[in-house]
Parts: sequence; structure tokens; C-alpha cells
Amino acid sequence: KLATRVAPTHKKSSRQGNKPERFIIHHTAGGSDEFSIYFLSQSDAKKVSAHYIVLRTGEAVSSVEEEMRAWTTGWNADKISITCETVNTTGAPDWKVSDAQLETLAQLAADFSIRYNWGPLNRTNVMGHREFAATACPGPYIWPRMDAIVERANQIRAEKLNVKPPPKP
Repeated sequence: KLATRVAPTHKKSSRQGNKPERFIIHHTAGGSDEFSIYFLSQSDAKKVSAHYIVLRTGEAVSSVEEEMRAWTTGWNADKISITCETVNTTGAPDWKVSDAQLETLAQLAADFSIRYNWGPLNRTNVMGHREFAATACPGPYIWPRMDAIVERANQIRAEKLNVKPPPKP
């Protein structure tokens, strides 16, 4: 696993036998690294959590164990997903994230693909929150970079497995 630290939470539930089949990317829409960790793992102000929180430096923090369901996107989406909140480096209207965070998202996606035997990644197993709900999440900065995240993840996956990456779409 790529997480360098753990922020355990009680905000999780059983997958009820479902296995992870995809990775859903979110953004925090504000807040510092430490506030985001607190809000997603400890605060009961809102019943929301994530498997991973990617900090501004690109550091990945694990919060919900992958065998459990995080409370991020909604039951139908979360029961077969690994979710990640990405802490923004700027506020509205751009909600930017760092290049290090984009790299970490690709590293995580590649790792999940290998460990869960998803095969080459595509936009059906790496998705954004907006594909499940009426929201702008994962934000106007990450959203147009989703294909690049998938492409980079496939490069990482191919290097780790010593295979050829899939052709670009």
C-alpha cells in the first residue's frame, strides 16, 4: 500500500460481500491537509469518509480499510469502489491540486489494478464523483485530467508487471 500514515475512522460499513471494482476520485473543495484528515476521519459533523486522503504534498493517508465501504459517493457506488479525497491546493473557482497529487492518484490506481486484478485501467474503473451524482466533484482541475491519470496509471502498472502498456485510446 502507498499510504504513509493512517487516520482511522468509525465512519465505514461492510461491503456486504462486494469486492472493489473501481477507483472513484473526489476533491475536498477546501480545507487544509489536517482539517481534511480530521473532517473525513474523526468529525461527526457530516457522515462522510474515504479510503484514502491525498494531501497537498502528494502524501497518501489511509483512513478506511479497503475491505470496508467508505461513505463517500453513496451506497450503490461505494459498495464496489475504493474512494479517494484529494485536498485542493487552491480554492474556487479552480480548485487546483499539485502535480505530486496527480502522480499519487495514478500510483494508487495502478496499485489497485494490480492487487485487485482489474486489468488495464480505463474510464470505467477510474471515475470521478460527478459520474454518480449532481456535483462538480472532483472539481474543474482534476476532471479534465482524468484520462491523463488513467494513462499514467497504466504506464506504472505496465512497468511493475513488466508488460507493454495498453495503446492510447
